[in-house]
Amino acid sequence: MLRFSLTTAGGAGKLPELAVEAGLADDRLELELAPGECWQAPEVVIQILPGREACSGTAAMNRWLNRRFPARAEHFPVVCNTWLDRMSQLDLPRLERQLAAAKNCGCEVFVVDYGWYEDLGSFTRLNDWEECADRAFFGQMRQFADQVRQAGLGFGFWVEMEFFSDKSSVVRQHPEWFFPSDHPNIVSPKAWLPKVEDYLVDSLAAAIRRYQAVYVKNDMNHSQGWERMRLNRYQKGIFRVFARLREMLPEVTFENCSSGSLRMAPGGMMESFDNHFISDNASPLENLRILQGMLPRFAPGRIFHWFVGSELHPAAEPAASFEAGMVLQPQNATWLRMQTEDLDFGLLCNLTGQIGYSCDLASFSPENQARIARYSAFYKRYRPSFLRSEAYLLTPPEDFEKRRGWIAIQLADPETDTHFLYTFHCVCDGDEKRIFHPQGLNPDHTYEIVEMFPERRLREKQIGGETLERSGILIEFPGRPHLAWQGKLTIIRSVKA
Repeated sequence: MLRFSLTTAGGAGKLPELAVEAGLADDRLELELAPGECWQAPEVVIQILPGREACSGTAAMNRWLNRRFPARAEHFPVVCNTWLDRMSQLDLPRLERQLAAAKNCGCEVFVVDYGWYEDLGSFTRLNDWEECADRAFFGQMRQFADQVRQAGLGFGFWVEMEFFSDKSSVVRQHPEWFFPSDHPNIVSPKAWLPKVEDYLVDSLAAAIRRYQAVYVKNDMNHSQGWERMRLNRYQKGIFRVFARLREMLPEVTFENCSSGSLRMAPGGMMESFDNHFISDNASPLENLRILQGMLPRFAPGRIFHWFVGSELHPAAEPAASFEAGMVLQPQNATWLRMQTEDLDFGLLCNLTGQIGYSCDLASFSPENQARIARYSAFYKRYRPSFLRSEAYLLTPPEDFEKRRGWIAIQLADPETDTHFLYTFHCVCDGDEKRIFHPQGLNPDHTYEIVEMFPERRLREKQIGGETLERSGILIEFPGRPHLAWQGKLTIIRSVKA
């Protein structure tokens, strides 16, 4: 917490004094320590902004975060997740079709989301994730995991680790290990107790080994309440749990979901988890708005995105009112509200960090699956650059209500001097042209400019960094009165010093 107060020092010609109190508020600090127990205060980062706007320090903050919390480079696969295909309805023949499509689309890991274990329909944990006997895999998920590996992908699964149904046998055997949550019939583990920490580590490690998983998505869909002393100890216990798991199982990627990143602060979360799911909201435009607000305080390469869409194929008779190949995308966290979108726009929004897919990939034509695979291949090629990237917001963050206009984001890899310029425009606006000035270029370097998506074309073979920052890059989107958002990705890469 930071508290600011501005006071006048008194006397003509004297500047006001700025008093800053940093850290936890001392009037609300309530933490009883046992004899010999230690407490470590959180880090405080003081950042000088190069411009007057808060987002002007985005690249510098990203650079600090990348150095302070380095990523495990091998833990950022292209993911296919089952959730926003049919939610909790896991049907084996359909999953097998999705697995084949995921392989065609360039996915490296296939993750089974909610619905595979019994939880009494409450997004909780009942015992140690015992498979449903009457639905989903009928107790045979290990066989499906083998199919995934035979297809050449790694296998992963979703868990709710931190909230237990009060009907769990472990809760009845050890009631002293748990405390009430904010929800009836749901309890949380006292993760700060050594025995409970051991139980959380050992039970999840056993599940990972049982399915030979290489990817775990950890969710958190409820609230532990607001008792401050308990929350402090609880969260530090969870950090220790995942630190031990990462050391014990170094081949496993751990994703922080937390009900769509409701627990996505730098610090312990970045140390405990590899990637961080941006939001359950699957609207590509609203994901961009979330990203604009998130980049000033989070490392771009650690943010995990989903492309969610379904391709429509109307029957020939009777003739439909629309052409085949249209793509539907959700406009919130479910399929209850949706609209048609430009396929490349959705795929480009997905490419602004770690990419993933959660949808009916099998609905896409072979041509469009190949197109999706092109985006996956691009991410794999530049994956190290994305992990090192620092962001420049070339248009300011705006509210969700802003449904039109322009959005421009630049991700820069300082090690290779490669820059990814994302531009998005609502083409029904008119306003077809805009010049954007890239930042962070080396004035003494020469750059090549290549437009990569939707189609590849060379924009500039050689241009100096100083000239490019000053003159900018002209981006054009032909006006289309009946279409919405479209996007482009332009690469600016150093060719020689």
